[in-house]
Amino acid sequence: MIRSIRRLLRNIQSSYEKQVLFSLILFSLIILVWTMLFYYIHNQYEDTSITPLEALIFVAETVTTTGYGELLPFSHDYLWIFVLVMMISGVVMFLMLINLFITPVIQNKVHPVPPASLTYPCAGHVVIFGYNPVILEVLEHIHCLGVDIVLIEEDKTKALMETASLPRLVQVIYGRFDEEKTWNSARVSECRYILFCLEDWISAEVILGLSKKTDARIIVITSGHEADQLLPLCGADILVHSRDIVGTLTARHALLATEPDTLEKNPLMQEILHETSSAFGSCRFVRIPVIPGSIAEGRTISSLRFEEDYQFRLIYLLKRGEIILSPPGDMIIDRSMVLFFIGPGAGLFRLISGAFLARAGDENNAIVAGFGDMGSVITRDLQKFGISCISIDSNPQSGADIIGTSRSVLASADDLIGKARFFLAVTHDDRENLFTTLMVRHANPDVCIFSRCLRPELIPRMYEAGADYVVYVPTILAQAVCRMMLYHDAQILHIIGHSLHIAAKQVTCTRPADVGTLRKKTGISILARDRRKEVVFFLSDAEEICQGDCLYLMGTEVQIQKAIKKLS
Repeated sequence: MIRSIRRLLRNIQSSYEKQVLFSLILFSLIILVWTMLFYYIHNQYEDTSITPLEALIFVAETVTTTGYGELLPFSHDYLWIFVLVMMISGVVMFLMLINLFITPVIQNKVHPVPPASLTYPCAGHVVIFGYNPVILEVLEHIHCLGVDIVLIEEDKTKALMETASLPRLVQVIYGRFDEEKTWNSARVSECRYILFCLEDWISAEVILGLSKKTDARIIVITSGHEADQLLPLCGADILVHSRDIVGTLTARHALLATEPDTLEKNPLMQEILHETSSAFGSCRFVRIPVIPGSIAEGRTISSLRFEEDYQFRLIYLLKRGEIILSPPGDMIIDRSMVLFFIGPGAGLFRLISGAFLARAGDENNAIVAGFGDMGSVITRDLQKFGISCISIDSNPQSGADIIGTSRSVLASADDLIGKARFFLAVTHDDRENLFTTLMVRHANPDVCIFSRCLRPELIPRMYEAGADYVVYVPTILAQAVCRMMLYHDAQILHIIGHSLHIAAKQVTCTRPADVGTLRKKTGISILARDRRKEVVFFLSDAEEICQGDCLYLMGTEVQIQKAIKKLS
């Protein structure tokens, strides 16, 4: 009995909300007990009788010290003593409630403490260890699905900052990554996914103890291959190699400069199909840059007949960082553009070979500035395409072809730049990438430039310097991670300018609304419908939506959330 009481008290003390609820319940019970006792004692010792309602009003007035009604004076000492006890208990309860409500506010102002437990219960949620720009992008991608997210942070200052700045669906818990108490507070036993974005060895240590306490899928974002064997042994289910994903994504654009026969037989075409796939449906969301000398360059959008000839719909294009939604048909395609399509994966090769392959010339080489984690992967993949590469790096141990800073090497390499078809600025220094991009664009206006950027505020400047495509690493990694998470039979495929979301949603409700009703009630745009691998882009309002359809939707966060609820 005593143990049960102690357990109950510890449970109440573990949460501020539980303390408030317990105090209010206790206050109500005291008033109820005092009412019953006062009703009995008054009718027993006084000449006049009162009703239970009159007793309740008198007790409430006495306990809250707001008045004592018309029942005074009493003729018996028992009633005087009892009323005095009620007054004292009311003052004590009032002081308790003031302490309960005011103390946390003062404490948070004078000496704030980050939360060590959930502010509200959740299940089937995502637990995230670590916080950085990649995790921020992941939160932006999955937040609109209405998923509960628990973020665990070891640093007190960061935990306070994240508690104040992150969206309302994100609960931050302050605690050590490797403590079981922290795992229990985050309810890892009830979550659906666990995401790690820490150093590989720290992730391995935590997963080793955590994996036995949960059935959730454990996803680890890793920067290298050193822990590839160790992490699965510890219990990791999926490894996301950051440099491989970003490097291969950047290098695969060189496919557009190969011969059609080579392209069709290249195994990386299958990797592209896999990387752009969602959990359901046959459509693929792909981005295709316009390479100098490509078939599409210099032609209007309407003349290429993307929908009629290739069954791909052009959603928007990016022109030196400027987003152009539903571009007009008479717009001329140039090498400064990146086009974003949705369509059946089976037709991707036909789209690339029919509209975006560049004319192969004698000079088909690339300059890779930065031969580190990302540059080495890019060089490896470019060489698989038969493109010769010259790598530059300031680290003598890197194994680059030319040792030195990119700016100093390129300043005296006009002949090298003039013969290059691709230039990739992928060092870890944004300033280095910015100025080498500017130098190369000035020396060779026809070269295709891909620039890496670590700070999102510098992306517009990269485009101004002459980059054709800016690689923002956190966004690419977030998209890769989110393709591995499935909630409400929906996935976020892409975010346009941090405002519009593109999502894939499988219809699971038995009686879904028609297209017109869905558009009217949610404001959503339907990009495509996939029904048994038959893809239709433009749907009339009278078109029926059937269970099992896969809809590709575009809208704001609120619109996506409404559409998911209607179709679930």
